[in-house]
Amino acid sequence: MIYIFGLTVSQRKLDLADQIMKSDNTQDQSLQYGLYSVQIGYMELVLYILENHSGTIATDEEDLERLSNLLSESISSNKEWMQPNDANKIKQKLQSVANNISTPRVKENYQCILDEW
Repeated sequence: MIYIFGLTVSQRKLDLADQIMKSDNTQDQSLQYGLYSVQIGYMELVLYILENHSGTIATDEEDLERLSNLLSESISSNKEWMQPNDANKIKQKLQSVANNISTPRVKENYQCILDEW
């Protein structure tokens, strides 16, 4: 599923950006300006996936569960750097999907993130 691939790539970019931010290497430090762009790209992808989660994602239940597991882990590990406005957008989308999805495991995954927040 393309969403799983996209989310995996986006998470790897965030991980690399985090390493760059913590680096003492002068060459790495010259790349630190890109963190915001990587974070914006991640936020846009997560919102896009959630907006299309129950509508246009044509896939089987197992793939939906895999996507929700990956998305849950990713959001949980990245929520500390999210701006309040962005976090609220994600919370609203998560709640909407949790309320409207018929797959119990997906609903449980998203409700768990909401409860953590």
